[in-house]
Amino acid sequence: MGRDPLYLRVCELLREECRLFAASSPDGRLLNLPGIVAAIVPATPDRSAFNWVAPEYPDALATHYQELEHAYAAAGVRAWTVWLDENEAGAAGFLAARGHRIDSRPVAMAAYLNDLDLAEAGDLDWSETSDPGVIGRINDRAFGFPPPAFEAVLNRWPSGDWRGYVARLAGEPVGAVLAHAIAGGDCGVSGVATVPEARGRGAVGTSLLQASPLGTAVYAGLGYRALGTLHMWERRTPPAGTGAEA
Repeated sequence: MGRDPLYLRVCELLREECRLFAASSPDGRLLNLPGIVAAIVPATPDRSAFNWVAPEYPDALATHYQELEHAYAAAGVRAWTVWLDENEAGAAGFLAARGHRIDSRPVAMAAYLNDLDLAEAGDLDWSETSDPGVIGRINDRAFGFPPPAFEAVLNRWPSGDWRGYVARLAGEPVGAVLAHAIAGGDCGVSGVATVPEARGRGAVGTSLLQASPLGTAVYAGLGYRALGTLHMWERRTPPAGTGAEA
C-alpha cells in the first residue's frame, strides 16, 4: 500500500528544514548527495536537533555513509541524526550497527485547512518578523534548551520561501512559528514554540509538521491526523577529554 501523499510532503518538509538550518546558522553547510540531504551545523556541535540527515532514498545511506561521517567529523559535529520511516528495517539495522540509537519518535501529522478547529487569536498579537533571533530565543525558552541551541542556529534570515511569525502578549514575545510554502499549496512549519507562561492561549496552529509525543494530542485536538511515525537515529560522540557520552 502506498503512503498518504501528505506523509510524503511531511518528509519533503524535513529536507526543507535541513536547508533552513544550513542557511541560517554561522558556518552552516548543506550537503547534497544522491538521495540524501544533510545539514551540517558547527554552531551546535552537540545537538542533533539541527544536524540532520534526511534521506529521500534510505538505500542511499549505505552508499554515502562514510562521506556523511567524515563531513560531520571534519566540521567538529559530535551529534547528528538520521530521519527514517519507522518501517525502514534495513536502514535502521545499518545505522544501529554503526552506533546510532533511536533518540526520538516524532509523529508526522497534517490537516487540510478546512478541517482545522483553530482558536481565535484572543489577546495575542501576531505579526511577521524578519528577525530570526527572536524566534530562536522563544524556542530556547519554550524547550528549556541551554545554549548553544536555537538562537545559535537561527542567526541570519535564510533565502527562499521561509517566513517567521511572532505572537506577543502585552507587548512581550511569547510564541513563534516558521512557515514554509511547499509546492502544491501546502504550508509546512518549523520552530513552533510557546513560552511556558503563555501556553493554553491558542498561540499556535499549523498544517504539516512533525509532532513530539507531548504535542501529538494537542494537534490531534485541532484536527490534525497522524500519518506515520518517524524515527530519529542519533549518533553521538563524547567531547574530547570527557571519557563519556555527552
